[in-house]
Amino acid sequence: MTENNISRLFNFPSLFKDESKLFPEYVPSHLPHREEQLNLLASYFNGLLNYNDFPFYRVICYGPVGTGKTAVVKFFGKLIADEASKRGINLQYIHVNCQIERTKFMVVRKIIESLIPNIPKRGFSPQQLLDWLIDYLEEENLRILLTLDEADYLIRSEADTLYDLTRFPEISKGKSRISFVLVLRDISLLYRLNESILSTLQKNMIKFNPYTSKELYTILKERADEALQSDVVNDNIIMEISNRVGYDRQGNGDARFALEILWRSVKIAEMKMLNKVTLEHVKLAFSEMYPGFNQEIIQSLDRHEKIILKAIARSFKNSEESSIPINRVKENYNLICEEYGESPRRYTQFWTYVRNLKNKGLINVQVKSIGRGRRSFISLDIPSEIIEKNLDL
Repeated sequence: MTENNISRLFNFPSLFKDESKLFPEYVPSHLPHREEQLNLLASYFNGLLNYNDFPFYRVICYGPVGTGKTAVVKFFGKLIADEASKRGINLQYIHVNCQIERTKFMVVRKIIESLIPNIPKRGFSPQQLLDWLIDYLEEENLRILLTLDEADYLIRSEADTLYDLTRFPEISKGKSRISFVLVLRDISLLYRLNESILSTLQKNMIKFNPYTSKELYTILKERADEALQSDVVNDNIIMEISNRVGYDRQGNGDARFALEILWRSVKIAEMKMLNKVTLEHVKLAFSEMYPGFNQEIIQSLDRHEKIILKAIARSFKNSEESSIPINRVKENYNLICEEYGESPRRYTQFWTYVRNLKNKGLINVQVKSIGRGRRSFISLDIPSEIIEKNLDL
């Protein structure tokens, strides 16, 4: 590769203003559709802002991946720490990811490292670290709001860490200086705990439901405005991703996944040296995340099923539509049959083939009300260019 070619690799125009705004680690200044959860957290932890009070607060936030749990608790942690500072209260928010810090020693060490950055990495037992933490909090007159994120991992491996935390009021000179949020994907894991821990934890629980397509549209729209140059994506692109991922549209309602699809779609447009994202880029992004073009399934298709699949791909070529009417597919099917010297099947048999393609997960079929009637529309999760490239007749 020449020096000019190497230089060109890193000097093409970016479609991003700040792509980190689409990363899962980013916590935006506004969290749409999670006001209820923020209000509940504020209600449950309001007592932490009372200087003379040392109650033990614990809250469980639970829900599937991508439902905003981590973003909400981080956002709330910053809010309450800032408010405490304004009131002269020494309160610090600490966030521990238990997928990374999977043992009692690692969890306690992470808490202490957040308070004292230069602490020695070795030479202490978990109990010594815990004793050190208790003494430090007392000396500094400090209280902590601790989040144990991805706590599913902790419950599966070292549930006794939770037991130590629930006993904190007993071992910290009568002052509970640590309150905590437990973030779980699977709420049923709580019932693996012994009754003493379970009864202490089952107080305040906040549920996070998967996002609907309308909710995802709001999230993607706001993030796109932050992350992308103007006119890189239009409303149709954002709506397409939202509809595919939205829980009300048989998606998983995962905002992280939706943001990942948006990011990948923009990257694909960049690699093609284009200045905006198309629906084909979105389909390609989905296919990269969930490869759907299974060559074994393709090879098992009837010849006319292959012709119909090719007709569907051709119908989408150079089209910005997210779904196409079945009659357009039938027209292209007839043309391709003529190209290959095949006799087109009648509509009943044609429709049977379409249903077979749907049942094999290669296409989507949706019936829509148009005027006074109903019409069938077809959509693809796999980019049409990939189908045409890999489909041999």
